[in-house]
Amino acid sequence: MIAAIDFGSCWIRSATRAPEDDSRMRMISERSEYAMLPATDLHRETLRAQQIPFAECEDTLVVIGNHAAATHWLSRVPCTPLFVDGRVPTNDRPARQMIGVLIESMLPLVSDEEAPGLCVMTVPGCRDGVDTAATNELFLSRLVQMRGYETLVVRPSHAAVLATCGDAQFTGMTIVVGAETTDLCVSRLGMPIASAEIPVGCNWVDLELARQYQIQKFDEHGTGYLDLDAVRQWKQYSDIHLRTPVSERERTLVRLFSVVMDRICRSVAGLMKNSQVQSAFASNRIPVILSGGAARTKGFASLLTERFIDHGIAEQIQAIRGADDPDTAVLRGCLVCAELESETLLRNNAA
Repeated sequence: MIAAIDFGSCWIRSATRAPEDDSRMRMISERSEYAMLPATDLHRETLRAQQIPFAECEDTLVVIGNHAAATHWLSRVPCTPLFVDGRVPTNDRPARQMIGVLIESMLPLVSDEEAPGLCVMTVPGCRDGVDTAATNELFLSRLVQMRGYETLVVRPSHAAVLATCGDAQFTGMTIVVGAETTDLCVSRLGMPIASAEIPVGCNWVDLELARQYQIQKFDEHGTGYLDLDAVRQWKQYSDIHLRTPVSERERTLVRLFSVVMDRICRSVAGLMKNSQVQSAFASNRIPVILSGGAARTKGFASLLTERFIDHGIAEQIQAIRGADDPDTAVLRGCLVCAELESETLLRNNAA
């Protein structure tokens, strides 16, 4: 069994492919959050009537994953992310159990009769020089291994190369703008040469927009919470283009994205000065491919191009384009990596 799983701070996505039928692929996406509701008979009856699965934890009903979004009308309190700030919960045992439940529902169990499966995976949050990185990787890897898989952890930008750079012989720069982090990688013929990461992503943009415009929801006690879901729905369903903002809110969105892009530009400039990158590309320009949720925003690529010009690095770039289906680019790259690694293992075992 070959599998891939992309642990994101907003979404957990998995893909599996059975060896007996390579033509069929199974993909699942679950929101990485949970909702908490009062443990009343009325709430239980409502959830059962709506066929929404739930668990009971002390005096609370807990709904996880995609089902949590279906309970918004039952509670005025926003859902809680499973990976707060891109970290695996350490002192929240129920949340750790919820992550395990989601993995069980998303990854088929490899039977004892089958050879060990292989799962290529990403982990949320920053990895370079961060103490929590090893904890994140160890905990999530163990949960996947309990399903019968050997695990291989890769960076999101490394995986994105295999899914998005085929037309350029898997050569170029991939930038994955995630919820909590932005990951960058320069590759040549599919091999990573240099990487960088930035501890900021779309969640920071959404949070700042909600703060500046006081986009809130209030519970029955009058306590206010920043309504990030409302911000995300506005971004998704409004006809927003970052190059032609109309309202003041849209102009604020452009300014916030520009702050993130300035940090991306500084990281790109650092990568371009890397001796291995300079040796591999010499005077050749590097294509840039964007992945992650931000890449779906209209005008993102052209606004980033403008920031590259302002930072004096545009002459080193061939073009900037968004990946096809940018939300799943990392997951698809993980699956390609799993297939390549599986073939290598089979050849080694045969030898």
